[in-house]
Amino acid sequence: MSKEEAYEIVFEDLKKHPIYCGSYDAKHGNEHFMYGVANVMEYITLNISDEVHDEFINKFYNNMIAAEAQR
Repeated sequence: MSKEEAYEIVFEDLKKHPIYCGSYDAKHGNEHFMYGVANVMEYITLNISDEVHDEFINKFYNNMIAAEAQR
């Protein structure tokens, strides 16, 4: 198994959980914590491909914006 395949397995597992996709309870949560989550997810996706990274990070931040708008 290649390194990219290993990262993809981890990524596919993590993205099943809303918090790892940028969705969170912004009223009771902490946006700084979410930036840390984004940093880790960005590292994982960069090890898969630039295309996966770009698509996922856009989704992540759009979900964060939506969560913060619901405060």
